[in-house]
Amino acid sequence: MRYSIICILSAVVLAAVLTAPLAQAQVDPDTSGVGIYFEPAAETNQLLVDPGPTVHSAYVCATNLPAFPYYEHYSFRLVYDHQPGCFEVVEYILPPGTENWVTAPDFLVANFGNFTWQPSIVLLEFRFTIGCVDEVQFFIEPYVNDNRPFLQVWLEIGGEEELTPSSGSSDLAVAAVNGLQPIAVETVSWSRLRALYR
Repeated sequence: MRYSIICILSAVVLAAVLTAPLAQAQVDPDTSGVGIYFEPAAETNQLLVDPGPTVHSAYVCATNLPAFPYYEHYSFRLVYDHQPGCFEVVEYILPPGTENWVTAPDFLVANFGNFTWQPSIVLLEFRFTIGCVDEVQFFIEPYVNDNRPFLQVWLEIGGEEELTPSSGSSDLAVAAVNGLQPIAVETVSWSRLRALYR
């Protein structure tokens, strides 16, 4: 009898564990990151959808920034790699009270204002449609102004905070639609690599 009760309780606990939703975590756990995600919490950088007129949302998010109370302005460039007719941006939506001083897909955004600090801060939402089944890749690059590359959030106090793309490099995709999930790659110098084998 006691054995039966233990077996039943074990089965109930196991069923509860197996059916519980898996906890999501941010794709990029590093500090001062920037990436493109398919929800504002920065937990998903891969989207699988059928082509058609449905409008989808993506979010440029700064992740794990220092907990300063005010971010004055920020800049970046969005790059999309796709086949003709596969991808079209419907609209760009900036946070309330902000203004883009340049033309999208370049962004030099001012008057970011006060906000409640959180692990993922939405810098931009853009809405798009998918017109084919081919992969669309998303990149974040520095916005170049007067030959000076920017990929930064300027802090009203404490100077500038440079952001690192969630993929590890602006040459690598940070998000994808109908493709493989991008993962962070740490670049390693030859001298560092040689040191590993000494």
